[in-house]
Order: sequence, then C-alpha cells, then structure tokens
Amino acid sequence: MLEELNLRLIKDVDPAIDRISIEWEIDNPSSVYAAEMMNNRTLLIGGSTWNRKSVPYTTKLARETPGIIYPASIRDVEIQAHTERQIQFPTMVNSIVPLGENVFVFCKHRENALNLFDSDLNLITSKDDDWGSGIYNALYQQSADRIITVSRNGGLNIIDPHSLNSDNFIQLNQGNSRLWSITESENGVIAGDYDGNIYIVPDIFEEDFTTVSPQDYLSGEFPDSVTQYSPAVFGLTTDSNGNIISGSRWGQVTWFEIENGLLSPQKYCTIPFEISFVKALSNQNGILIGTREGVILLLSDFGGEYSFSEVVRRKPSYQHDNSIWSISESENNGIIACFADGQVMGISVKC
Repeated sequence: MLEELNLRLIKDVDPAIDRISIEWEIDNPSSVYAAEMMNNRTLLIGGSTWNRKSVPYTTKLARETPGIIYPASIRDVEIQAHTERQIQFPTMVNSIVPLGENVFVFCKHRENALNLFDSDLNLITSKDDDWGSGIYNALYQQSADRIITVSRNGGLNIIDPHSLNSDNFIQLNQGNSRLWSITESENGVIAGDYDGNIYIVPDIFEEDFTTVSPQDYLSGEFPDSVTQYSPAVFGLTTDSNGNIISGSRWGQVTWFEIENGLLSPQKYCTIPFEISFVKALSNQNGILIGTREGVILLLSDFGGEYSFSEVVRRKPSYQHDNSIWSISESENNGIIACFADGQVMGISVKC
C-alpha cells in the first residue's frame, strides 16, 4: 500500500527560506519553454514568437507559431539576452540538449524537428521527425553517445547524435497519447505520457517494456478543477538514491523504486497546484516542483520529515497558466528555470 506523506508548509518566517535566492532574472517578450547552458558563459533560450502576455491561445496558434532560440550571456549575476541573434524554426521549440560544444534543438511538430548546432549557433544538420511527428522532451546518454526523445505519437526514438538518424523507435502506447516526460536510471529509460501512464524500458534496442497505469499509483483525492483534465505525467526525475519521482498534472508527487526491472510506487504526497515539471537536486535532499500556476516549490526531506516552501511565484500575465516547463541544473551556474510567459531566472538553493 502506498504511504501518504504529511507535508508541512514552510511559511516565509521559517529560516529555511534563507536557503533560497534568485540570482538573476530576465523577462523575454515571447514564450519560453526551454533554457539550457551551452557552456559556462552562454545560456540558450528556446520557445516561440507567441506573446503570451497579450495574445490569446488558439489551437491554430499552437500548431503554426514559429519556434525561436537565442543566446544570453551571463557575467556574474548580470545577464543579457541577445534577441538580435534569434533563429527561427517552423514550430515551437520544446527541448534543448547541450552536447559538449554542440547543442541539440527539438521542435513540437514534424518539420525540421531535429536540429544540431555548433557553439556559435551555426546549423550543422537538420531533419524532419518522420518517426514521432514532433518532440516534447529529450535526454542525452553520454556513456552510449545517443539521444533519446519522447514524441507526440507515443514513441521513444533513439537518435544518432551525429547524423540525427533514428537507430530505433519503440512505440509505447497506441499512438493516441503524447509522451511528455523522460528520465533515466541504471535500470533503463522511464517515460510518462499525457494520460498518466509511466513506462520503463530496460533495453532501448528491445521492444520489451512495462507500464504503470495511473490507477496503480494515483491515490490522492483530487478536485474537479483538475480531474476534468488527463492526469498527465508532466514531470519525471531520478534522485541521488536512484528513485524515480513523478509529478502529475493532478498535483500528486510519487516516489517509485525499481524492483526486478519494474516500477513499484512507494509513497506520495499531493500539493494544491497542477504540476508541470519536477527536478531532483543533485547531492541534496530536495526536489524542485514547477507548476502551471507559475509557482516553483521546494520539497525538502529533513530526515524523513517532509516540507514544502515556495521558491518563487510569477502569476500568469494573460493566459490561465504560466507553466514552468523546464528546470535545469548547471555545475557552475546553478539552477535555471523558465516560465511559459517568458521569464527565465537563475536560482540558488541550499538544502
């Protein structure tokens, strides 16, 4: 039976808040869905030309709005976005994956969805996504020198990082649910889809995988305001102990252990927010949780006593949400978080 954790909300009078600081922040004029350090000096920001602060959402807009990337330079706590160096794509940029001096840029729909740039942002090669029809997230496996993407049609694509050719494609569902999140452990690759299913793939060159359905782990009581939507697994991360942690749009955080190649849910907690991203902090007992409401939370483990505190809040400017779709961690530049409305910030957290 799943253990439910009782969370303590840390108010701003708690000394734990001293552990959190915003080092820098920029507010971009259009939407942002990914931000990653290319090296120790250059931040690459990706999103679209859509101004979420004033233009209402439509399905046509989401399908046809061009994607963009542009660099920003960081000097100490000063940051400058170089929008004049903007590069456009046929559709929105969803994921950025650094690789040494190069960087991969992945887009939402099929056309030119896979792109490889050098450190000066010169395009090396580009390909359509003929396998997955568009990409939401990706990771680079350095030990095997390969890229793994999660795609709109429910497939896991294993890509050669030099040619951008597909080495293998594994269909995880019937193609009617988008794969959204991805993480890895020593036991395989784990992916989550829009309907709340979580998949573990022990060997990406075999068609053998197992599925955990939302009925197997969603145990909280959820309000109608969230259950009107699918329980999308928008967040997946792996902590320093090898546990897999998922974040559902319905507001549940779940810890899984991997036993005999299977995901086994162990404990969970619910928060009064719709989760859009989760990130386990390296070498610390903390998890950053991004939400659709524009709030980043720190979930901390103090020797088995769990608490959460608000790190930062950026209310939606015009839309119903200001989702945090990316939180990354850089060795020399700390934590970088981006908000759909255009804010990008550097965060320092000491657990």
